[in-house]
This record gives sequence, C-alpha cells and structure tokens, in this order.
Amino acid sequence: MEIKTFQHFSQSMSPLNYEIYEILRNVDHPEYENLVCDLQSIDPEELNKYIIQNDIDFYIKNTSNIDLERRICFFRKSFEL
Repeated sequence: MEIKTFQHFSQSMSPLNYEIYEILRNVDHPEYENLVCDLQSIDPEELNKYIIQNDIDFYIKNTSNIDLERRICFFRKSFEL
C-alpha cells in the first residue's frame, strides 16, 4: 500500500493521532483527500487480521464510527518503527 500522506506525517512535529484527527475534521486541509484515500485503500483482509490480533474493537467500542476508528488504528501502525 502506497501511503500518500507519508511525507506529510513523517515531517509533522505533531503527534500522529492528533494530526490525523485534525486533518479529518478539516475538509479544506491540503492532505484531507490523501488521508481519506489512504484510509479507504487499506486492504480489508489485512485490516480484519489486525483487528483480531490486537483486539482493537475492545478499545474503540464506544465510538460513533467503528470502521473509521479501525482504519485509523491500522494506519497508525504503518508509522511505527
């Protein structure tokens, strides 16, 4: 998976979690479309495997958009060393 927002996030001084939500809250942000594309391009099989292995649903069960939160968790994993 090619991450379109990789350069933006790798150069950002803000915490990744904060930056992701800031972009998603602002449709006028220059990286908004790229981030949405990155999140939508996550392979469903890989996502499902990650969710099961890491029990992600336990941590996000009270959120309004579980699919989006799952994808954000998986996306953040892409930036871990």
